[in-house]
Parts: sequence; C-alpha cells; structure tokens
Amino acid sequence: MSLSPSPGALARLAVIAAVYALVAWFSLGYDDEFYNIALVERSHTLLATLAASTAADVHPVGQYALDFSLYWLLGDWSGVRVAGALALAFALWRLVETQLPTPRTRWLAGLPLVALHPTVLMWGSGLRWTGYFTALYVAAFLWAKTPQRGRGVYWGGLAALLVVLLYLNFYALVLAVPLVAFAVHQRRGGGRAELRPAALALALAAIAALPPVWMLATRQARHIPLQTGSLLTGVSEGGQAFLVNFGLFPLSWPGLACAALTAALAAGWLYAGLRRGRLDPTTLLVVASVALLIGCGLGAKARNFTPLLPVFMASLAAQALRPETPRAPRGALAGLAALQAIGLYHVAAHVDTAKGAWNYPVAATLAAVRDETAACGGRLVVAVYDPTFSYYLAKTPGVRVVGPFAADASPRVPAGECLVALRTFRGSFAPSFLDRMIDELPASAANTRTLGPDRYAAIKRRFDPDVPDAYVILDIFGPLAEARELPSWRAPGLPRP
Repeated sequence: MSLSPSPGALARLAVIAAVYALVAWFSLGYDDEFYNIALVERSHTLLATLAASTAADVHPVGQYALDFSLYWLLGDWSGVRVAGALALAFALWRLVETQLPTPRTRWLAGLPLVALHPTVLMWGSGLRWTGYFTALYVAAFLWAKTPQRGRGVYWGGLAALLVVLLYLNFYALVLAVPLVAFAVHQRRGGGRAELRPAALALALAAIAALPPVWMLATRQARHIPLQTGSLLTGVSEGGQAFLVNFGLFPLSWPGLACAALTAALAAGWLYAGLRRGRLDPTTLLVVASVALLIGCGLGAKARNFTPLLPVFMASLAAQALRPETPRAPRGALAGLAALQAIGLYHVAAHVDTAKGAWNYPVAATLAAVRDETAACGGRLVVAVYDPTFSYYLAKTPGVRVVGPFAADASPRVPAGECLVALRTFRGSFAPSFLDRMIDELPASAANTRTLGPDRYAAIKRRFDPDVPDAYVILDIFGPLAEARELPSWRAPGLPRP
C-alpha cells in the first residue's frame, strides 16, 4: 500500500474510524469490562493495578496497564474505549486496503465483511484484552505477509509484536506457532541466511516472555480451568464465532442464514485451495490457529476466536472475488454483507445481539431506579448481583448498593429503608447460590417492573430454564417493616471475570 493513501482509502478509514469511535463512545459497557474498571479505580496506582491483576486474574498485565494509562491520561472510560477502538479501526483499514484488490471490493466487501464485522466491533470497542489483541494480531499478520524488508528488521519486528501480544493474553503462546510458520513460508526465498536473524529475534522474544510466563506458572495457573473447555465446547463456540456474527442471535432466522452462507463460502474457500493442489498460506494459518485453540481447550469461549476473524473474512472475500470464481459465491457474499449490516445495527443499538449483557436497557433501568429513589424520599437500597448495574447504581445519588460487586461490604438493610432487588440472568453464578440470595429477600414484592424484553427468551430457555423474559427485572419491596440481613449478598472483594 502506498504511503500516500488515495482519497478513497482515506474515506474508508474515516468511515471505519467513525463507526468504531461512535460505538465505543456511547457504549455503557458489558459485564466483564467492569472488572477492569473496578480494578483500576480501586488500585489508584499502576503498580497496585498490576499487582492486583496478577493476584486475581489469569490474563497478563498488558490490558490493565493500557487501561490504567489511558484512564490516567484521558480521565474518562468512554475516552479509553475510543482510543482502543481507533487503534483497531486503523489496523482493520490496513488489512482491507492490502488484502482486497480494488476500491470497489474494499467498499462492498472489505467494510461490511471485514472492518465492520459485528463481532469484532462488539469486543473491539470495549476495555478488555480483545480489541488491543486483535489490532496487534492483524498488525503481526500484515507484517509477516510483507517480506520486502531486511532480515533483521523483519524478524525483529515480528518478534516484538509477538511479545506485546503475549503481555496482552497468553493465547499468544498458541497463536505464535502458526504465525511464525507462516512467516517462515513468506521468507522461504532467503534460504539459510534467514536462520541467524530469525533465531536471534525469537530467542530475545523468548527471554522477554519469561516474566509473564513465570507469573502464569507461579501465581495465575489456578485460574486456567476457568478459561478452558472440552473439544466439543471448542467446536461449538468456534462455530458460533466464525459462522454467526455476535450481532445476530444464532437461532434467529438472520443468524441461521448467516451461518449457512458463511459455511458455504468457507467450504468453497477450502475446496478452491484443494482443487489447486495446495491451500493458500493464509488458509493454513487460520485453520492451524483454530485447531490449536480448540485442541488446547482455549476455544471454550467464542470471543477468543475474535482476533482471527478479520484475517479469515478478508481471505474469504478475496477468494470469492477472484475473476475465475463463479457468480454464486459472489451472490452469497452479497447476502452475507446484508446480514452483517443487520448485526452491525444490533451492536450499535445494543439490541438482539448474542451477548445478553450487551442488550441491557441501562439508561431505562437507571431512570426507573431514580424514580423509585425519589418516591422513597431520596434514599434507596438496591440489591443487585450484576456488575454493570452495580457500577452505575453506586454512582447514583441516594442509592446504596448491596451485592457481590458492591464497594460497600455491609449486607444489612435497616428498618424503614426502601429496598429494590434488580435481577438479570444469573450469568456465572451457580443456580444454588443465586437461589440462596433470592430467598433472603422479602417474601413478596409490592410491585415488579420488567425492562428490555428478550425476544429470544423462549428459545434460550430450551437450553437454560433460568433465562427470564426480560433483561432486567425490578422487584420493588418499598419501606421495610424491620431490618433485614442479606448475608449471601455480602461483597467478597474484587471478583474474577
């Protein structure tokens, strides 16, 4: 790509950056993000933040260091989200400009299928590791695929990117293997002259990787079971990640259509390579990376495949747009682009996505709680076990939050105080523990309000009977006749994501 981008290329960058910045700025966050927020806000210094992260989380310190530094610099979590989202937007723009052949294909396929992929937009506009990691993984892929550099610069740059990736997430230990193999293939023309600079760069990278690996082995290994799963789980989650964008509920008609079209295009992608007698190196990179993630158990969560999605979709689109490709794959690509646009709208509007916490009616819920606070004379106790609402309600005047994510550890509600219980889907809480929490509340509520109806609740209940009809349920108990203890709601300290 030219160092002086064309007006069309700059226009595409402006569109991508605007979408990511707007979604990031107006996002009120999802559950896991508030782990990062709480850790940074309660730790006060960078060293305290890093110490707390290694004590309670399996992930390396990189995302927390970035979050702390950006929050200290910008003073606002929306600004932090925008900064990370813009870095990802730039990386995705570079990917589109270099991997798709013409301005027309970049507009019609590159933007809707690659740069504005709803899954990448959802996870990439947040505060967790995914956005930072995806931006750097795309950068590492592009660096590895551009061998027109001196040997030392090429291998040194790739090694540096791999080290930074490792400080963001330990998945880099797995993804580095196929990426280095991909780089070796790209530099195969250099022969033995490549060995010394490659070995030196990778050896230095291994030394730089020792601190996070040592921390993983000595302090964080006990959290690994929370991040891994079976082969069957990996295949299921990987299927959702690659076939259905997170802007669509998988078992909705748009979700099923998206899965069918993506599967057909992926099958054609693989078949075309086999018919030529060899698979494209990018195809092998993606397939090997997916296989390794699933094989080692790290495919247990669909979002863990997000860094691979832009490379996968760019390769898929490039294959479907080859001059010799029949019309049918191009039609499938157009249909997929339309479905991606629906998912993009859902992510931007926070409705009907596959991530329940992304769909929370946060503003409407906070307004309802403020109304109840005013009706109770400006004082209200809210029992809540969801991290999103715990964070925002704690900043609401007149509201005292009781719950496992609350800064106030006291679970006692005095007599005469108004009590409201805010319920959402139980998430990672065990059903027995949540039942115990609910049993400690008064026997019956004076009033119940539901906010944010879940249109797919009936389908979800076929897999989990505890899924409620609405994303938020407010049980309004009014003033308590006598003091009430809620021991199961006691805040245990900073929770693990």
